[in-house]
Amino acid sequence: MIEIAGGVQRAFTCPADLAATRAYFSDFRRVAGLLPHIRLVRAHGADEFRVLYRTLELGLYDVRIYCDLRAQFDPRHSVLRVTAASGYPPVKARVTLTSLTAHGRYQSTSTFLAAGGETQVNYRLTLNARLPKPLGLQLISDRALERIAHSIVMRRIHEIADGFVERSLADFEKKRRRR
Repeated sequence: MIEIAGGVQRAFTCPADLAATRAYFSDFRRVAGLLPHIRLVRAHGADEFRVLYRTLELGLYDVRIYCDLRAQFDPRHSVLRVTAASGYPPVKARVTLTSLTAHGRYQSTSTFLAAGGETQVNYRLTLNARLPKPLGLQLISDRALERIAHSIVMRRIHEIADGFVERSLADFEKKRRRR
């Protein structure tokens, strides 16, 4: 198995007051649709979901990591916390010549702070999983493969965070112009 883990933090300014920003970002279904490489695949309930992280790596390997999570907005502290949800059967790890599938853990925290007529958003996300070793890479040592995988995962996590910030601000502006 290949252990992958990574995280990133971003801070950005939303061009709206705290109330409008909180209202926009507290809807996890909307937020999930703005995350590159991640899509909502199932709602377990009002605030529990299964998401899929999916990328094509090295031009060959279709990597799929499923994560069950709980999204809760804390209005008292202006924080959206996305944590692992338990009680759902994990996706079984599978490997083929061109695909890797596993169950992982996605977590994020978005904190909202009033900054005059704008809102400062502090966003942090982590992703980790244990993936089966690709069949075509059995001769590469686990240590070397984990270094390669870590580099790829960190690049993807940065893409997710940067894309989320970019997409969120663009979508927020688009919705605000419609009003």
